[in-house]
Amino acid sequence: MFDFFYHQPVFQERMDSKASKQLPHKERVKERNKRRIQIDTSKPTEIPNKSSTDNMASRSIHDQNVRAELLSSKRDLEKNQRRSRTGKGRGMPKKGGAGGKGTWGKPGGAMDLCEESSVDKNDPNYDSENEGKDVKIVGIEVMLSAEEAKPLIKDIIVEYFEHGDTDDVADSASEMNIVGTMYYLFAKEALYLAFDTTSNSKLEAVSVLISDLYGYHVLLDKDIEQVFNEFLAELDDISLDCPEAQSMLGKFMARCVADDCLAPKFVNQHADENLSAKAKEALHIAHGLITMKHGLVRLDSIWNAVDRKPVKHLVKKIKTMIVEYQDSYDFDNVTYLLHELGIPHFHHEIVYEIIVKCLEENSIVSATSCAIFSKQNATIEANFKLLGELTNSNLVTLTQFESGLKRVFEEIVDLAIDIPGAFKSLEAFCERCKNELSILDPVLYNQLKADAEKAFKDQELPSLLKETRIGGADSGAGDK
Repeated sequence: MFDFFYHQPVFQERMDSKASKQLPHKERVKERNKRRIQIDTSKPTEIPNKSSTDNMASRSIHDQNVRAELLSSKRDLEKNQRRSRTGKGRGMPKKGGAGGKGTWGKPGGAMDLCEESSVDKNDPNYDSENEGKDVKIVGIEVMLSAEEAKPLIKDIIVEYFEHGDTDDVADSASEMNIVGTMYYLFAKEALYLAFDTTSNSKLEAVSVLISDLYGYHVLLDKDIEQVFNEFLAELDDISLDCPEAQSMLGKFMARCVADDCLAPKFVNQHADENLSAKAKEALHIAHGLITMKHGLVRLDSIWNAVDRKPVKHLVKKIKTMIVEYQDSYDFDNVTYLLHELGIPHFHHEIVYEIIVKCLEENSIVSATSCAIFSKQNATIEANFKLLGELTNSNLVTLTQFESGLKRVFEEIVDLAIDIPGAFKSLEAFCERCKNELSILDPVLYNQLKADAEKAFKDQELPSLLKETRIGGADSGAGDK
């Protein structure tokens, strides 16, 4: 290990350095550092053997002092370094949060090392089978079981009772990851919910849903037959909670026959003789409804649902309800009347009537106030408050609100002819909805507004766009 001290050029350089006393201390330290680097790189360090150890005693004191001087300079270089001088460390975490006593190391580090794929053929981890191949990740669609799908389908049916949109149910059915033989669960869950209600409108909604889903080919003949077969088999248990279950089931079967969803032979020639007495009674009721005079025509109103009445009747009811609220501000009465009507899919008419009433009232008060939708007008404020309470309580859903607003924009040209400043008033109304109710989608509003402006121009009525509440035009010269 110490043989390198007698390397002639280096030894001579050391002797010359010792003989030179004119160099300052700092310069001598630099020279020693340079020499240490040259020595370390010129010849690899050797482990001392027994012979070299024996010769250590015969070396001059001068050589031992030189070695001590080199070791001292090395310690001076390392004394400001942060790493441990013992080579063991203190058990503290490394930079980046990795390592440390009792730790697993940097998160993901071990996995990254294990998952690295080598491209070197001499590497033990090299896999020749994957060479030159593109890795493709293929997703696997997990099909829902019947137990997993039932709560989801039930939520869809409950939501359908709110909006009455069978198209939405059909779209939801097509997006579910279920096999085709499980679509009958939509009719089955709808009938289960029907047995839990006494609302004729909901019973009518279930019949309409089954008919429309059959028309969309979501439900097939065999699906509807399977549903009724299962209900006939469970009718004794169902009747414990719903005493009128056999009558309701018979009416549902008769209505499906009238809607061409169920073959008449299912009722007239049912082959299962092991049915209970209540199941046979349900089939008997269905058979009587089908075979009575003008039976198929009468079955359209079998539930006596209010929403089967003419639209004019419903519009009259809604207008009366709005007028009563303006006098009493009794929102509980409005809630009661809406539940009694049972027309959640027709609530867009309420929005339409409220907006039109506000436009008319805004035109009437234009002579006394130039402010857009002045809050001093009691009628306007009553209608706006009613709309806010309806939307906040979710009696009028966002879909129904947007449908009512679309109707107003579609008819704004005709409304503007009869109501001075209708378009400007409608813009102000929408601003209040956006700022105070937070229910107006800006994208939808901009689209409706652009379509309305185009309709005014197509019918050569651009002056009505700029017509103010007082019946004049903001820029008549420009229109001319």
